Amino acid sequence: MPKLSAMEVRRMEIPYRLSDGAGLFYESTDTPIKRWLHRFKLGGKNMYVIGRYPELSLETARKENKKKDDRAKSFERVALEWIKQKRGGSSQPHTEAAIRTLENTVFSQIGP
Repeated sequence: MPKLSAMEVRRMEIPYRLSDGAGLFYESTDTPIKRWLHRFKLGGKNMYVIGRYPELSLETARKENKKKDDRAKSFERVALEWIKQKRGGSSQPHTEAAIRTLENTVFSQIGP
């Protein structure tokens, strides 16, 4: 799917939601509100409002969206490193179970 262009965003008048990719959406409502949304998973699909258009440009919305994805990836990396460091006397099956629990209950929910 092609990325949005600034011109498409400016011309949007009817209620609509368009994807720019990587979880970033532009939404025009039947009210004068136009906004940028970040879609993520947390017990289902959720939307987080990044900001309103035109106060927040397409370029800035993309940067903010990338920050959200980078934070989720950073959390996963730090959590796995912490488990490796704190493993100490834990058995391999216990460590693997802890990682599986994080993958199934945390990483899958906050990932991009």
